[in-house]
Amino acid sequence: MAQIIYVSHGGGPLPLLGDASHKAMVDFLRELPSPPRPPEAILVISAHWEERAATLLGARNPPLAYDC
Repeated sequence: MAQIIYVSHGGGPLPLLGDASHKAMVDFLRELPSPPRPPEAILVISAHWEERAATLLGARNPPLAYDC
């Protein structure tokens, strides 16, 4: 059975800083199995990477992409 975990990055460090608006996310992460199984794949979807056409990147060791 696949283990799928969705984690939003929208709050930056706020979950680590105890921001009340991120309590649900922190509670969810605390309930995950420890340690989680190693992933078979990681999917990242970003609105911060602009290309003229829809673009997919697939690599065993992809480069780090920075927000501009």
